[in-house]
Amino acid sequence: MNNTQFGFGNDKVIRSLMTVGAVVANKSAKQIEQETIKQGKVDLAWLKLESVLPITQAGIIADLLRGEERLHFAEKMTEFRKIAESMPRLRTTDGQGGDAVVALHYFANGAGDWWVTEWEPRDYAFGLCDPFGDPHCMELGSLSLEEMAESPRVELDLHWRKGTTIDQAKIRKYPATFS
Repeated sequence: MNNTQFGFGNDKVIRSLMTVGAVVANKSAKQIEQETIKQGKVDLAWLKLESVLPITQAGIIADLLRGEERLHFAEKMTEFRKIAESMPRLRTTDGQGGDAVVALHYFANGAGDWWVTEWEPRDYAFGLCDPFGDPHCMELGSLSLEEMAESPRVELDLHWRKGTTIDQAKIRKYPATFS
């Protein structure tokens, strides 16, 4: 199977075709983006390539993009791509500590949590790591995006809203310990 069967092929080709189509149809880029989302066509390949979306979850979302809820999931994937593209690169939030803004949240079946504040695409991320579900084992540190993406237990939190700080995430997870 190739990526175009799921509606998420080469991003440059899609953008080129969208631009040509927009000129011909006299549509704005925003209109084209909205139509693309409505059709459930999203560049999931990019999210997998950059190790933002875990592989197992990407397969499930690919199926959902063909179903009744395709509009919702297309909008979500577009939202996460924009978040990832605008995320700070490694070492650009040094010194912010608990005030660093969490861009992405990953979890593993209720046990572990990882709140990502900065990253280097396809490589490493940095943030608050709670791999064992124990407030006494939480620490700021690096994590391998590739390992996260390949783990069948880890999922990207599709309901996460960027804007929460590390300190707020700690309080939300362990209010008795950090309040």
